[in-house]
Amino acid sequence: MTNSVPDRWLEYNAFGDVIKGTKILAFKVPLKDAIVRNLQPTQRFTTAVLLETFPHLKYIIDLTNTCRYYDKKEFTNAGVKYEKIAIPGRKIPTMDIIKKFFKVMDDFTSTCGEDELIGVHCTHGVNRTGYLICRYLIQQLGWDNQDSLKAFGEARGYPVERDIYLTALQEVQRGEKIDTSKVVLTPDPISVAASTRKNPKHLLKNLSGRPMGPPIFAIPRRGFANGRPFSSQRFGRGIAGPLPGFGPMPPPSGMPPIPLMSPPLYGPRPFRYGPPPIRPVQAMPTPPVPGFPRPAFPPRMSGPPRMSAPPRLPVGPTARLPPPKMPPPPPKMPPPSRSKQLQTQKKQQIRNGIMEHSVNIRMRRNGPVNRTLPKVHKEQDFTIDTFEENLLTTSNITQSRRQMRGRYNRSK
Repeated sequence: MTNSVPDRWLEYNAFGDVIKGTKILAFKVPLKDAIVRNLQPTQRFTTAVLLETFPHLKYIIDLTNTCRYYDKKEFTNAGVKYEKIAIPGRKIPTMDIIKKFFKVMDDFTSTCGEDELIGVHCTHGVNRTGYLICRYLIQQLGWDNQDSLKAFGEARGYPVERDIYLTALQEVQRGEKIDTSKVVLTPDPISVAASTRKNPKHLLKNLSGRPMGPPIFAIPRRGFANGRPFSSQRFGRGIAGPLPGFGPMPPPSGMPPIPLMSPPLYGPRPFRYGPPPIRPVQAMPTPPVPGFPRPAFPPRMSGPPRMSAPPRLPVGPTARLPPPKMPPPPPKMPPPSRSKQLQTQKKQQIRNGIMEHSVNIRMRRNGPVNRTLPKVHKEQDFTIDTFEENLLTTSNITQSRRQMRGRYNRSK
């Protein structure tokens, strides 16, 4: 977490004494106030406490692999030089890191005063710090391996703990001094990334020294909106200058830089081929009158050549669509069989016989009637419903006649 105390940080004392015979002070990493505000007053260790305890401290070498513990400006604002050499824990530093550490130590010892000190710290100020300090004493100052380890342990209050660093120190040859005059101190990538993340206005720069980012568009104070001018007095304070967080784009390699153009935010757009020529207003031609010659139109005014239209693509052959698929013809029904035809004829004969029988009964009861049968009966084109209605009507008439005859016989 960002605002959390490092692991095992409280188990170690904040600092010890200066190593005898040197101007080197080893201590654990100081923390910012937001991290130590929940600790006891005796457990708090910040940059202010360190500078108050050691006022002659003039140089700081930070070996932690992060920049979240404190801000380096807390040292630089107090006049203390700061150098970041990020080293991951539990790993032997590379030769480039070792040369960089030796370069800082040699530059300090060659220019420092009598009482000035240089401080070195990692997270706990024991393993990474002890390895680099002891290697500097052995390789650059010619100390014995055991003497350097003993002097560091007595001054810091804790010896180098990890075997990986102790084994590596035993392999260092005494007196193999490295020439640091040709070593160049470059900014550490972690410190550069941290400063860019904290202050986004400081954009990264390319090799040409120009800031990277989109081009800057300046917004004028006066312009036109919908054909009407506006000013800062009407719409409040005007906006001018580059937008924050943007910069010009770098030119391509091998090409001269392109000057920035600031098109107006409001107003009509400029013409592509210049403003059109002003033509005088021409009067409408009068209609021709019989007997007078027809007036001719005035000649066309000279102006810029018109743009030719882009060539048209040749018209290819028209695509032929496939003919629509016709639905299949309905299947042909097989002709009715002979037995079905005989059954149909038999039913028709039965209906005809019933109709003739009903007609004969009606003629016997009602007497002969000189009238012809309707076309429906002649053509034998009637339905079963009509036949049933006729039968019901005949039965009702016969029943009523029988009732009348019975009443007549009783009256006698």
